[in-house]
Order: sequence, then C-alpha cells, then structure tokens
Amino acid sequence: MAQWTMVPADVLQTIADFLARDIRDFIRFRAVCESWRSATTELRSMPSLPPQLPWLMLSFDEAFTNTRSFYRLSDRTILNFHLPEVGGKRIVGSAVGWLVLVSAASAICLFDPLTRAQVHLPPLTTLPQVLEFREQEVGAEYVIEEAQEDQQEEEDEEEEAGGAYLLGSDHVKDLLVFARPGDGKWTMSDRRFICTDILWHQGQLYAVDNGGVVAVCELSPTFKLTPITAEVPIDFLWCFLVELCGDLLVVFRYPEHGWDPFPWTAYPTRGFEVFKLDRSSKEARLVEVKSLGDHMLFLGTNNSFSLSTKDFPGWKGNCIYFTASYFEICGFIKPE
Repeated sequence: MAQWTMVPADVLQTIADFLARDIRDFIRFRAVCESWRSATTELRSMPSLPPQLPWLMLSFDEAFTNTRSFYRLSDRTILNFHLPEVGGKRIVGSAVGWLVLVSAASAICLFDPLTRAQVHLPPLTTLPQVLEFREQEVGAEYVIEEAQEDQQEEEDEEEEAGGAYLLGSDHVKDLLVFARPGDGKWTMSDRRFICTDILWHQGQLYAVDNGGVVAVCELSPTFKLTPITAEVPIDFLWCFLVELCGDLLVVFRYPEHGWDPFPWTAYPTRGFEVFKLDRSSKEARLVEVKSLGDHMLFLGTNNSFSLSTKDFPGWKGNCIYFTASYFEICGFIKPE
C-alpha cells in the first residue's frame, strides 16, 4: 500500500476525472487512502462533471428503514445503501443529489446519500402561523444551486450545498418559503403562489405555478415573486421547468381523461406540450417547441433536466422520460 500512496497527484486527478463518469466508482476511488482523497477534487467542487443519467429511489420496506435502494438507469442495476441517517425521518423531496429529510419534531435537513454530508435548515416551526406540524403534509421541495461565482468556498461540509433551499407548504397558505444554510428562520414570499416547479437559469430564479404562470423570484432584500406570463387557459396535470441548450422550457403534462380534484385518482398521461420562454421583447411569451432534436427530457416533481443522446448511445432522442405520481406507471412518451 505504501507504493500506491506515492502515485503522483496529477495522475490521481486524471484517473479520478475519468471515474467521475460513474459517481459510485469515483467515491470508491477517493476512499482508498488519505493521499488519494487529498489529491483529488471533491465531487461537488469539480468544475464540470460528465453528464449523468438519473438514479431512481425505490420504495422501501418498513422493516428495513435504514436501507434505501436506488435504480441506476445507466446499467439497470439496483444499488442498496445502508443509511442510518434516514431512519425515523420522512424523505419529502430530492434535487441535485440531495435528499430532503423531515423528522416528526419538524427538524429539516439536506442529506447526500453518497458523501453522507448533511445541511441543517431552520425547523418548520419557525414559520409564522404554524400551530401544528405533521411531516406527511409538507409540500414540494426544491434545492437551488446559485451561480458559483457568487459564492465563497467553505470548508465546512454544511456549506457544501451552496445555493439555497425553497419549500412549498400548506402550512403557510400556498406561499413559498426560503432559507439558506445557517439561517435561523424561513423567509416567506410576498404573494400566494401554488408552485409546481422552480429552476435556477442564467443567473435568475424562476418558478411556475399550477396555472402555468411563470414568475421571477428575487431573494433579497425580500422574497419577491414577479409574474412574467399570463395564466394558461387549459387543464393540465403538472407543469415543469427545465433547461435545454441555454433555453428555459415550460413543459405541460396532460391527463388522459381530464382533471379530477380527488387526490387519490390515477392519471394516465395523454401527452406533453413543450414551450420555450421568450424574453426577447418587453412582454415574456411562451413559444411552442416542435422537436427536442437529439435531446431527451427527464421530468419529475422534484428535479427536471435534459441530456443529449450523443452522450448516451442507445437512448432515444426527442423523447420525454418521466416519473409518475398519483399511482401512475413510469414511462416515456414521444412528443407529437
């Protein structure tokens, strides 16, 4: 082992950069010994990671609450992780590699299942008007990575999340609330907004609501939402924000048999419509996108993104891959 510890640092970094194609191999490489770890860049600090296919977290057996299983699309493998940190907590969201954990005592944190890093956020009881807390009623969660040039590097692992965290919750009457790591309480938005997705795009934070209205979010000095598009006069099941080749896409998902407000109804998907947000003129507008080209969209209620089939031979371009909710079946559909 002594000889392995003397491998030149530049050689180790070259090997690590290659292994970053598979995050799990990268983590194993850095775990070999202290010299290998210190000679290579932290995963989240790498200037650019190779494109990655998503991992899907599977449902779990209550008898094994400290184990979580992930389905890796790249090689159709199920990976099991022993994660005692999640025991007794509810996973209420995920984005950019972080799981959002909430305990029965209203404590909330971000957790990286690969590095085991945790980022603690203010408890939900710091929200005004919260008289009772039930973790099963927490709304949708989003982790937002801000522009790297606006952040200072921190050694404390609780700062590795960078960026910010936003939470939509019924407890605050459909307001968005916002907090950064280290904040003592949540900051509320200035208006009612039933959010379905949020995306950091080209230095601005965008949100879309259940009416298809796109808004720009300003986080300081106050949490302000400014709508920039009108409500969409159509019934859709969900609305997503996703970036594609520098453009901000707004994607509408339609149910097969119309909308039913009953919460336990199954909604087979009829199709999608994709629009590009055009802000070239004074008034923003949505322009229909007829084709995704050789790109594919991965849509989910936690985190959505695009990938090019040039990086993933064997995958279909001009397709939308999506995770289903309301007891639906996962699948993919090709835009008409």
